[in-house]
Amino acid sequence: MHDALPAEVLVVAAPSQDGRASRLVERIEERGLRVKRWPAEEDPADPARSLTRASKGTAAIVLLVDRTFAAGKIGAPEELVPALAKLSDKLLIVAVDRPALAPLVDLRADVLPLRGGLSELDEGAARDVERQVVHELAAEVDASHEPQRTGAFDEYRLLFDSTERLVERRRGTTQTFLTVNAGLSAVVAFLIKDLALTGARLAFVTIPLFLIGMLACRLWKRTILQYEALVDWRYRQLRRMERRRFVGSYRLFTREWEGLYAPRAKKRFGFSELEATVPTTFLTLYALGLLFALASLAGLLDRLLP
Repeated sequence: MHDALPAEVLVVAAPSQDGRASRLVERIEERGLRVKRWPAEEDPADPARSLTRASKGTAAIVLLVDRTFAAGKIGAPEELVPALAKLSDKLLIVAVDRPALAPLVDLRADVLPLRGGLSELDEGAARDVERQVVHELAAEVDASHEPQRTGAFDEYRLLFDSTERLVERRRGTTQTFLTVNAGLSAVVAFLIKDLALTGARLAFVTIPLFLIGMLACRLWKRTILQYEALVDWRYRQLRRMERRRFVGSYRLFTREWEGLYAPRAKKRFGFSELEATVPTTFLTLYALGLLFALASLAGLLDRLLP
């Protein structure tokens, strides 16, 4: 063990949450951590720049979200959310009113309580959540211990291996759906080119195929997004383990995230987003084919074409 300076925590809360924020600050300081509050009275008119400046040097950020935040009383959400996105890896959100989380859903930060909001809990349960927040912060920013190489590393390696298998399953799912859609496209091409079906006969045969293709594409995209969220959550836990359990180590996944995947001013086109465009493209083609088949069945094409 070695002594280390206490890390710094930033508590972001509107004046409406002053009482809860003050209790939280007091409990954090009891754990030997230094705390700052935002916003402060001397903050300038630009809240996003002020928040970014206040967060520099902090190891963790706690955001108390209530209707005041959603209403833009401490800065418009469209201004603050981009600033918070750059800090999402050290952001802990405390949901006071659950509906107020809507502007923050894309941040993928940890949220407490896990279900509902503090406004839905009784006083005792709400205090338990506050204690849990302090515990999470202490575990997140405490740098007073040496790297652990035994049980924690085994758990870290198990989580990494299972995450890699999850990534492979996602790739396999994409390959399967690509094969299905390629097969459907080949069948439609065979019906048109080789069997030379036309008119109502072609429409009756292709309409079910287009509907099946559209349903498959919807399921494909939904599966990709679910895998993306699950993989992202697992990698976030790996980075948290690096910060909590292996202080002083190289922190490979943390460095990778900061260098390649952390939000930037200019949005990058990630692999998952690129992957999600493929089922959208197929879905559009199937929808156009369905419209064409329905128009042919209704005789609209005969009226439009000479």
